[in-house]
Amino acid sequence: MEINKHNFELLLPTIKEAIDESQFVSVDFEFTGLKKSNDQGNFYYDTLQNRYEKARNSAKSFVVPQCGICTFFWDEETKKYKAKAFNFYCFPATGSRELNISPCFLCEGKSLEFLIQNGFNFNEWIEKGIPFLRSKEETEVRERLSKLFDNEIRIDERNKEFYMQFKAQLDDFLQNSPEKSIIVNAPNRYLKKIIHQQVRKLTNGFVSTESISSDEIKLTKLTEEEKFAYRTKEEKLDDEINELIGFRKVIDYLILTKKPIVGHNMLLDICHMIQGFHSDLPHNFTNFQKKISNLFPTIFDTKYIIESTNKLREMFVSSTLIDAKRVADNTIKQCPEIDLMVIPDDEDITSKNYENLELCHEAGFDAYITGVLFIKLSSFLENIITNDTVKEPLPYEPNKLCIGSNQLYKKYINRIFIMQSDMTYISTTKGNDDVIDRSNVFYAYNYPPSWKVPDLIKTFEQGIYNGVYVCIDQNSKGCFIKVLDRKMVKTFKYKWMNEDILVVPYSEYERTLEEHPELKLNKKSEKKRKRENTVDNEYESVKKRKFDDIEENVSKKTKTDKINVKNNDDEEKKNKGKEKAAAEEEENENEKERNEEQNENEKEKETIKSKKEKKENEGEEEEKNEESENEKELEEGEISDKEVGSPYIESEEDSQNTEESSSDVEEDDNTNINNNRIFKFNTKQKRLMLNNANYRHNRNRVNVYRNSQTNSITHKKRMEAPKQNCIIC
Repeated sequence: MEINKHNFELLLPTIKEAIDESQFVSVDFEFTGLKKSNDQGNFYYDTLQNRYEKARNSAKSFVVPQCGICTFFWDEETKKYKAKAFNFYCFPATGSRELNISPCFLCEGKSLEFLIQNGFNFNEWIEKGIPFLRSKEETEVRERLSKLFDNEIRIDERNKEFYMQFKAQLDDFLQNSPEKSIIVNAPNRYLKKIIHQQVRKLTNGFVSTESISSDEIKLTKLTEEEKFAYRTKEEKLDDEINELIGFRKVIDYLILTKKPIVGHNMLLDICHMIQGFHSDLPHNFTNFQKKISNLFPTIFDTKYIIESTNKLREMFVSSTLIDAKRVADNTIKQCPEIDLMVIPDDEDITSKNYENLELCHEAGFDAYITGVLFIKLSSFLENIITNDTVKEPLPYEPNKLCIGSNQLYKKYINRIFIMQSDMTYISTTKGNDDVIDRSNVFYAYNYPPSWKVPDLIKTFEQGIYNGVYVCIDQNSKGCFIKVLDRKMVKTFKYKWMNEDILVVPYSEYERTLEEHPELKLNKKSEKKRKRENTVDNEYESVKKRKFDDIEENVSKKTKTDKINVKNNDDEEKKNKGKEKAAAEEEENENEKERNEEQNENEKEKETIKSKKEKKENEGEEEEKNEESENEKELEEGEISDKEVGSPYIESEEDSQNTEESSSDVEEDDNTNINNNRIFKFNTKQKRLMLNNANYRHNRNRVNVYRNSQTNSITHKKRMEAPKQNCIIC
């Protein structure tokens, strides 16, 4: 039967009636996710506390989008079991704005894909899902509403006269006036609030108030019917809260009736039933056991029944719900018949015939086949006992199951199956010392971190008969080693007593991690778990909780103050260090600038010197070129003189000319020096002038040279020639 928020209140009496008449109730839940991260996955050597913590964290993080409940009762007339299956879409309550309810939950991608592949309707879940509100959240919402509406406005002395006049007017309206409504003047918003408040308080809801303008309120008398129709906002919100409780009413009724609960691999189902619809799960596993035994004193897990019974384990190749149901249908024939009661279709009610359909992973269908499997398994086990006690097997007669009264069920009652573990079950009523026997399990550490499972197996199985099973620890840098042959435990322990790789029994695992914290991989989660275990006190009062919160806030403030003082000191030190570093950087930069300036000056000086040297070299080269040209011209002059070859006798005028020419030569030499200096330092634009001056200078030098040559020749000839008489003489 499909149940949503539109038909839930209508069908709630039918659901309670089916629970009342049932012998047991089977349940199945679907989830929006299983684990937040890979670290939350099951580990083979989890302790009971670790495995419970993982289930608890999953129930706190994810929600139940679909719940399945199926009731089974025995019909004495037909000698059959009759089943009523209910499929609920459940969506966390939100409510109106005044209630301020905004739930948050996680979704796992793989789980959503799994649901959609099995026909889950997400639109119906969100649009028509039945809301649910836990008792703790309900009390918080009601406290907020009481603060909102019980905030009574006090009437001061200034407005006391107005209030007395209004009260007299109201009394007259109620006792003497035949009119159904009157209009009252209220000059401001404060007085309007007083009128609304006092009318609600004095008339007990038989007079309604309505603001018709900024300064007028209309008062209207109401009959009983009108009073019910015209409810105040507070009453409407109170009715809304009752509707938002929703599916929690079903779980509360299961807790109230204490009916046996049947599930298949139901650890997460039980955790979600408590965490999602009742109250918070405790931190400690022992407190969890106490809570389950108080809420659900009788629990059966069909997966545990199969896995813990040798004959059933041989029959069932796979213990998943669908496979187990199929094997049971084919092999277990001697069991009572089961009729699934189908409610006729209605406008608001739809039913499915689960006997003709296989709707795997629809919560209502899974709850139904879980109950059917439980009846078949119980009948099979009861028949085994009766056939063993009787010499000749009796013909089978269908009878009501002896749940709880037979010795058979004591072996399976209140034991929840655990997957992927060497523990077979979790007991919900007593201690688990008899559950775990890990005397053949050891914890090894201090081996090379590069080693993998094959390397560890090869190392530890040497000399051990039947070998070992190795499993890497999730929480530390070690591994667990299980000696498969218990007779070899002492040999294994003695062999690794004095080796570099350290091996300790499993019983010393937690103590080893405490003594060697460097082995832990996730220290934060360990600290968090210890903190949660110490704070675990479910029955604390509200006042004490508030007091603890105040103390925590004070301690936080003191810690923050100390931290701030330390931070300020650290900042001052850092600022001083920064200032020193900045000053040193400035000095270094100044030195660099000075060195750069010196280098630039030296470079400029070198460039100036090089330019001067280049110019001097150019002047010398030009002088050399000029001298070479002059020598060529002189050589040409000598040739011309030789060609002339007319010696003459020197007269006094010639000697005077020679003296004058010598003086001219000295002057010409001085002018030549000055011209050379001008040539060195003038620009290219003045070279024409210098060239002209040099031409004249060189021409004079040639003439002087010629005269000197002629004079020297004539002097030689004169000295060599014989003396002659003067012509004049």
